[in-house]
Amino acid sequence: MSILTASNLTKRFGTVELFSNLTFSINEKERVALLGANGCGKTTLLKMLIGEEDASPNGEDKKQATIALARDKSVGYLSQKVISNIDNTLMEEVLSVFARQIELNKQFIAVTEELSKNSDDHKLATRYDNLLLEMEKTSAFDYLYQIKAILTRFGFSSDDFDRPIASFSGGERTKISFAKLILTRPDLLILDEPTNHLDVATIEWLTKFLNSYSGAVLFVSHDRYFIDDVATRIIELENNTLTSYSGNYEQYVVEKKNNAELLLRQYRVQSKEIAKLEWFIKFYMPKPRFVSRAKDREKKLAKIKRISVPKTSESKLKLSLHTPLKARQKLLFFNNISLGYDQVLVDPFSFYLYSDNKIAVMGDNGTGKSTFLKAIRGEVELKEGEIEFFRRLNIGYLKQNDFDFNPIETPFQVITNLRPMLGKTLVRKHLGRFGFYGEDVFKAISLLSGGELMRLNLARLVLEDYELLLLDEPTNNLDMVTRDSLIDALKEYQGALLIVSHDRYLVNQVCNNILYFHKQEALMVEGDYQDLKEQLIDEQEVKVVNKPQTEKKNKGLTNNAITKLLDEQDKIETELKHIHAQEIKEEVYMDYAKLEQLNDKKHKLEQRLLEILLALEINNE
Repeated sequence: MSILTASNLTKRFGTVELFSNLTFSINEKERVALLGANGCGKTTLLKMLIGEEDASPNGEDKKQATIALARDKSVGYLSQKVISNIDNTLMEEVLSVFARQIELNKQFIAVTEELSKNSDDHKLATRYDNLLLEMEKTSAFDYLYQIKAILTRFGFSSDDFDRPIASFSGGERTKISFAKLILTRPDLLILDEPTNHLDVATIEWLTKFLNSYSGAVLFVSHDRYFIDDVATRIIELENNTLTSYSGNYEQYVVEKKNNAELLLRQYRVQSKEIAKLEWFIKFYMPKPRFVSRAKDREKKLAKIKRISVPKTSESKLKLSLHTPLKARQKLLFFNNISLGYDQVLVDPFSFYLYSDNKIAVMGDNGTGKSTFLKAIRGEVELKEGEIEFFRRLNIGYLKQNDFDFNPIETPFQVITNLRPMLGKTLVRKHLGRFGFYGEDVFKAISLLSGGELMRLNLARLVLEDYELLLLDEPTNNLDMVTRDSLIDALKEYQGALLIVSHDRYLVNQVCNNILYFHKQEALMVEGDYQDLKEQLIDEQEVKVVNKPQTEKKNKGLTNNAITKLLDEQDKIETELKHIHAQEIKEEVYMDYAKLEQLNDKKHKLEQRLLEILLALEINNE
């Protein structure tokens, strides 16, 4: 069953047409990936679906654009608008999702108190039962645990819960919006580049979450592993039209290639047929005896529905990175360095960096990855130790989503300012290698998309010869084609690389080592991301194997022991009810310290209750 249907969607900006007459639907529980090159209109299409962008008139077709959402279904879109008030604390903001659940708890307490005084009141009993059903249906009993679980998963600690949202960074606010959106559980979840700003551990958790999500998901992403793991269908926006492919990314690649080959064969057969008809008409039309036959061929030719082989937008960029280094050399020695600001992020570690090292720097958000790159450039001080340079290095640096361009300049001016001797023709040719064609080279920087800004950054980067490249999330906002071009260039690059990235495909394709920051330690792993995962799993297995065995075989309980356990069970259950009544009071759930104390107490009681039930069950066997 379709949860959303869109028909005849067209969008133009001036004379530029992004797409026309798009028609598609999203079915319940589907996870649909929307693919396409930078600037093809993916984000615009998503905004049309949620009503933030209007459809353009369809011109001569006069087809009415429609977007229909199934009855009683809701849509959630990831954006900063998800946050209602930046003056709210983090806890206040996410609690606003559960206004109904909070109200139900208040009503439940009131009805329970009334019922304890008037146990024979049938109306109250019915009201109690109805409230209980609705509370169970809306998860009104455990919403506080949902909040804590989701916020913790997105990297927020209990210390963050009372911080005003205005005090968080842009990336952190995006994660807050994401967490709040997930807690609302809309029937259709629309996500634009959901893996940006997330570390690998959170991406893997998000993958599992979306795969078990009860609603439908429509998302734009250029993370091919994420697409492969999540998508059940792919729709591609290319050459102003949409094409649907069943399956995940791997299946999409195969199906698209097969479709293209079939279309090409059909095109060649049709071209031969058209050529024959055109020759017959041209040769026989001037001859009176064959005019009627020639006109029959004309009618046949006019009826042929021409097959067009579209020009693919997936032509790779001509991207190459150069270095003056010719042989393996020792470049840097990280001598017992420690990273951090007020607090230590990474304890002391040491290693040599050679010219042929291609190292991915990975770890959870806030563990010191970007700080490490900044320390190499001297932008931040080390907590201890030193970085020794064996030679003077020309270091290239790409910051994460931080483009230091003048917003009123154009791509043409950026490159001209760097290389004034190139001249107009060579500057435009250079920009063309990075996907800037025609009037795009004179577009103001402020009007460029995130992907276009990164491409311009790359166009600037390749003009220099670097011995060492420091790249901080270089594939953020890049489409698949540009990512592949960058990956190819990095694989061919003969200098040293230190790449902070959550892009597992890039890491596996390019890097030969991973520097992993975890629990304040630096771990160097030889190999790719899978090797890192296996090593971490091995470490966890070792800990489990070495865990002391404390369980003792139960020899049966005396009647007196059973009575004591049953009495303790009653007391714990009564106390748990009391805790539940406390934690739904506003003065408690708005005070995280009190709530945390109750949660700890509740957890210990639940653990003890589980032990009692287990002991009683074993005794009965």
